[in-house]
Amino acid sequence: NNILRIYQTKAENNGIKITIRAAIQHQLDVDYPDIVAIISNVLENALHGAQASGATEPWISVHIYRKEERLIFSTKNSCSSDLLFDEIPLNMQGIGIKSIITSADKYNGNCHFAAQNGIFECLIIMDAILDK
Repeated sequence: NNILRIYQTKAENNGIKITIRAAIQHQLDVDYPDIVAIISNVLENALHGAQASGATEPWISVHIYRKEERLIFSTKNSCSSDLLFDEIPLNMQGIGIKSIITSADKYNGNCHFAAQNGIFECLIIMDAILDK
C-alpha cells in the first residue's frame, strides 16, 4: 500500500492521472521484497512512459488482484504512439524489467509487455499460493 501511495503521489505531482485498484489479502506465499520489486519497477516504468508519451493527458492504470491461486498485476499507461511491439525487445530490457521477470519466475509467473496505439501494457501472472 505504501509503494502504491508513493507512486500515486509521484504521478499526480507530474500531472499524470493515475487509477489504482488493488485487492489482495495479506496471506500470500509471495515474499514482500518480491512484491515490492515488481510493483516499484512496473510503476517506475509506467511513470517514465507516461511522462515521455507526449499525451495531452498522460495516465496510468493499475489493477492488482488475486484470482483463485494466482496473483495478477495489470498495468497500462500512455506511451509514445510510435512505440510498437508485442513483447519487450532485448534492447529495452534494463535492470527493472529483468528484476520483474526474475521475481515473477520465482513464483511460476509469466510476464507480458506490449505497446500499441499509444498504450503500453504490462501483465504479470504468478502463483500466490504455493503447494498446499
